[in-house]
Amino acid sequence: MLRTILLTTLSCIIALGLGGGSALLALDRADALGALPVGRWVAYPEAGTDKADPYTTARIARNAALPLAPAEGLVFSRRTDEANRPLRPQCQYVLEGRVPSARFWTLRAVDIQSGKLIAKNGREKALHSRALLRQPDGSVRIAIGPSIRSGNWFPVEANRPFRLVLSLYDTPLGSGSSITPLGMPAVKLEEPCDA
Repeated sequence: MLRTILLTTLSCIIALGLGGGSALLALDRADALGALPVGRWVAYPEAGTDKADPYTTARIARNAALPLAPAEGLVFSRRTDEANRPLRPQCQYVLEGRVPSARFWTLRAVDIQSGKLIAKNGREKALHSRALLRQPDGSVRIAIGPSIRSGNWFPVEANRPFRLVLSLYDTPLGSGSSITPLGMPAVKLEEPCDA
């Protein structure tokens, strides 16, 4: 009798551990169901609709996120630079290129593990489209990292890898128009950095 109870308890612990672990792994995957990859940027256009898949809905609930509806905008994020290396806070990066058409956009840095916004020494936690210098052709060039730079500089300081979040508000992309021909800005390592 005691043996049956112990085996049943052990079976339940193993099943819950494996099931819970696999669910957490599925929630953390960047290429989850419903993802719209554009280069190294990823968006979930159906996250704010009733068409969102169960994993996207669970990710939103777990992170206490408030997704944008398609008519409000679209949120892109990326965890790697152009060479597919994780974005590290001690490195200096350059985001450059054209941002898709939007009435307003913001760029934020988010800690991958905690999901919290990060910035250097309590400085601004987001950079927005109305407070930056543009290149003559309308593109942007933003230095991202701990060392101050001339021009557009987004200070980032943390202990762990981070991801960039680009939120496009009131954009025609939310209405279903194609994003691929427009492209997204590139994020390149500006200079070699120590691990």
